[in-house]
Amino acid sequence: MLGCLLLWPAGARAQLTAPREAPSIQLGPIDLYPTLQIVDAGKDSNVFEEAQNPKEDYTLTVQSRALAVMKLGLNEVMASTGADYVWFQQYKQERSSNAQYALRLNLSAGRLKPFIGAERTRDRRRPTPEIDVRARRLERAAVVGSNFNMTERTALTATAQIDDSSYQEGERFRGVDLAQALSRSIRTYSSGVRCALTPLTTLVVTGSYETTVFQQSHIRDAKAYSVDSTWEFSPDAALRGRVTAGMQIFKPVNPELAEYKGPRFVAGLNWSLSDVTSLDIVGTRNVSYSYKDTEPYYLLTGGRLTVIQKVAGPFDVQGSIERQYLSYRWSVGNRTSADLQDDTTDTIGGGIAINIRHGFKVLFTAERTARHSNVDTSLNYRRTRLLSAISLGS
Repeated sequence: MLGCLLLWPAGARAQLTAPREAPSIQLGPIDLYPTLQIVDAGKDSNVFEEAQNPKEDYTLTVQSRALAVMKLGLNEVMASTGADYVWFQQYKQERSSNAQYALRLNLSAGRLKPFIGAERTRDRRRPTPEIDVRARRLERAAVVGSNFNMTERTALTATAQIDDSSYQEGERFRGVDLAQALSRSIRTYSSGVRCALTPLTTLVVTGSYETTVFQQSHIRDAKAYSVDSTWEFSPDAALRGRVTAGMQIFKPVNPELAEYKGPRFVAGLNWSLSDVTSLDIVGTRNVSYSYKDTEPYYLLTGGRLTVIQKVAGPFDVQGSIERQYLSYRWSVGNRTSADLQDDTTDTIGGGIAINIRHGFKVLFTAERTARHSNVDTSLNYRRTRLLSAISLGS
């Protein structure tokens, strides 16, 4: 899904939410929601996303997730764990095992609803659309905050969050040490108002202040101020998911680099047009950090549209189109606008899904990806993937 929620600044992590549906397993006061998926099982024509002499291989990813929810009166404890195993037949050095752990405690003291959460992820996947290497890194996050219910529909909110990202020593991309360039700490403070407009729609308006400090490369240090509105749509509605949009002032600490004033957004929506047709919409626009010292930031704008059409019985057909646009508008040194880099990545795909029963689904897809850079042609590549996926659980 484009990974847009992971590219949004601090705030998207360490925030577990209990599902609305009935649990798959119930052990006394504990509700369990396990899932198991086989994803990306198939053939990849360009494993390393190379411009010349692409390498193909067979690949497989197995994902397991488990969420536990325990009610303690009006209080709630949630814990999740997950693991990914990524396998390649020929290029064994690309195999990896990833793990994720998260915990959240929601308390209730009358109108005051404090909460605290933490998350830890050990990962080896491509971290951003810019970096075409599977880099080992450790992501950690912690959040603390509270809601204060003024009325049945309106609440004041306040949160403070820490996000740390550390790349393993020795991880390199195009000659750059990623640990030195991109290991960073983010501090975010936000407050706002949450209002349930209808039983199916909630509006949240927040103001945020964020600081980002890089441990070994202070050229990327920055501050950001933003005002955002988030629309949350109930899973029971025809339009489901959430959209966050707002205005941001992004201020690099380096005086050579101009500040950015403009819109940002992140969206993840499912829209049921009828009983047989639905749309999945994912999008993002935000300032991201580059591995390059000469162009330490870029503006990422991306979106993906998937159309799902029921055909007969358990069979669905789907088609998707996606574009990611990386605009390198910040530059250190004397460079003209004509020298600045712009990259685009386009993906088109389609497939057939079989919805069997009880959350058991099988999917067969094919997708074609092409990347183009106006400055560095060594980044250009084409890639075809023939994949299958199996999911079981909540």
